[in-house]
Amino acid sequence: MRPSLSIRQRTAMGFALMILLVLVASGMGLLYTMSVERTVSAMRNGAEQIESIANLRLIRLAIAATTDNMLLTRQTSLIERRLNGEVEELNRQLDALQIQSWGENAKIIAQNRRVVDNLQVLGNNLNDVIDELTSVVQEGRWAQAQFLRHNDLASLERLFDENLDQLGANVQSDVDASVAKSLRAENLLRTYWAVTVLAALVVGSIAVFLTITSIIRPISVLVTAAQAIREGNLSQQAKVTSRDELGVLADAFNSMTVRLKQTIEDLRASEENYRGIFESAVEGIFQTSFEGRVLSANPSLARILGYDSPDELVANLTDVRQQLYVCSKDRDVFLSSILDQGAVLGREFRFYRKDRQKIWISLNARVVRDEAGAPLFFEGFITDVTERKRAEVALQQKTQELENFFTCSLDLLCIADTDGYFHRLNQEWQEVLGYRLEELEGRRFLDFVHPDDVEATQSALGALEAQQPVLNFTNRCRRKDGDYRWIEWRASPQGKRVYAAARDITERVQTEERLKELLREKDTLLAEVHHRVKNNLQVIISLLKLQAADVQDAKALAAFTDSQNRVKSMALVHERLYQSRELSRIDLADYIRELATSLLRAYATSPGAVELEVNTRDIRLGLDLAVSCGLLLNELITNSLKHAFPGGRRGRVGVELYSQNELLTLVVRDDGVGLPEQVDWQRTNSLGMQLIRTLATHDLRGTIELNRSGGTEFRITFPAEGR
Repeated sequence: MRPSLSIRQRTAMGFALMILLVLVASGMGLLYTMSVERTVSAMRNGAEQIESIANLRLIRLAIAATTDNMLLTRQTSLIERRLNGEVEELNRQLDALQIQSWGENAKIIAQNRRVVDNLQVLGNNLNDVIDELTSVVQEGRWAQAQFLRHNDLASLERLFDENLDQLGANVQSDVDASVAKSLRAENLLRTYWAVTVLAALVVGSIAVFLTITSIIRPISVLVTAAQAIREGNLSQQAKVTSRDELGVLADAFNSMTVRLKQTIEDLRASEENYRGIFESAVEGIFQTSFEGRVLSANPSLARILGYDSPDELVANLTDVRQQLYVCSKDRDVFLSSILDQGAVLGREFRFYRKDRQKIWISLNARVVRDEAGAPLFFEGFITDVTERKRAEVALQQKTQELENFFTCSLDLLCIADTDGYFHRLNQEWQEVLGYRLEELEGRRFLDFVHPDDVEATQSALGALEAQQPVLNFTNRCRRKDGDYRWIEWRASPQGKRVYAAARDITERVQTEERLKELLREKDTLLAEVHHRVKNNLQVIISLLKLQAADVQDAKALAAFTDSQNRVKSMALVHERLYQSRELSRIDLADYIRELATSLLRAYATSPGAVELEVNTRDIRLGLDLAVSCGLLLNELITNSLKHAFPGGRRGRVGVELYSQNELLTLVVRDDGVGLPEQVDWQRTNSLGMQLIRTLATHDLRGTIELNRSGGTEFRITFPAEGR
């Protein structure tokens, strides 16, 4: 039995054999490499140069074909872009020729350089001709384009091809010379092969001993380090100082050891981070078996399901189908989805908490499989969406309430846009306009508006588009039978949407028109009544005047005159009323001025002796107050004119009426002789004073103040009722 070889012996024998084979291979490789590489290099360079020449020829032919196609089809836009690209490629290939080497023979290199320079010049000329040809084509001068194509361009093409042929012949000649030279070198190298092999054997024998010595020790160091790492000592390093392959291997070994140590530390840190996320996550994280047992859970899952801790949850939840799912069929839906699709995202189910309270959860999970594809367990997370579900239910109820309101409202409700189109309407529109809702929705509501109301409706639309609400806007809308109905609108915009409530006010408008007509008739009747009353009072004045003509007694005649003026003051009130637009109220300013002027003409003894000053504000009174106030003025002004200026004395009578704090103050003053002190105006039996007291205190419910200094001044203050 042959003794077994040690590791050192097997390594030495293998290494020696390897050296021998390497030497033989090296010698053969050297022989053929030097010859073949030179040949291949020469042929490669020649092939590349010939390929460049062929590419130039193809590009030149492509330019010619594109030019002929453009001239034949006269489609310039697309072909011009292709022609420009081909010209750019020709220029790029010519530039590439400039940087290539053109052989080893100096003479051939010089010839090739001249040819390349000629090609560069011809390429520039060709560019100029193409530019000129493109310009001519763009101008539509096709005959000139044909001339340029078949003369200048064709001539350049011939010269271009001739130079390419010459350059190709030179390249082929140079390649043939290079190949012949390489073959001669190969024969020479065969002569040296035997000498090289012999020298390699001698040098290899010396190298064997040195190599064996340099391999064994580093391998032993690496084996020792590997055993230490296997035992868990990740700080162990392989200390190999050589810089050969084993030194590189030792460095790689040490680097892997460091990376392995760092990876283990990173895994520990990652596990700690994952544990932190797992413990502090808001969502409930879980792992469950295919049969439905909870394998792991985080604190949030325990909290969501009402358990005190994850351990309690894992210990108690052994069948999620029966213990968690409110509807056990949901578990089947979950299993079917996750096994078919590999994951379940955002599915919502109803779960039981520990106290059997029902909650809504959103479930995201995936299936974890083994290498054979069989499911191992499920993992994922759940979110408690109970509050969101309640909010959705509440929103749905509110939406249903609004829908019911929209449907049941007696008003006209609609949703439109600021462009004037209906989007949704309630049933009342069909009742009012006679159109089916399908005929209205999607239509412009301006199509139904009365032509006289279109402009105002467009203005209202402009306000809505400017996000301004429209309130109490009215227009007329056409019914299906052609009649128009008055519609009152209230609309509020929200962006492009318009939410509007409307009401059919046709009956109200018609009622208002009837009331306005009745009011006009009433005003006409009142004016006629006031006119007739004024005429009747005028008849009474005329009768008194006729009667006074037969009276000889001065006192009786004065009584007749006073009575005429009193009646005239009442007639003047009715005259003012039927001449006024407002039949129930009279403007006291004009009335007082006209009444005072009339009394001045009636009682003035000499023209111009007494001046009249009237200072009143814009005050309007009803009929009753106006008549009482007129009679009161008649008595006060008459007293001043009759008694204040005896013997033609000159003087001034002033009348003033103003309001303050809901009270009216009437002032009549004169600068005459004044009321004697011995006359007690409150107890005098004269008809005038009795009328003044009765009218002021009873009819007007006011007070009287008398001022005797500098003449006589009566100040009557009464409430402005009926203003």
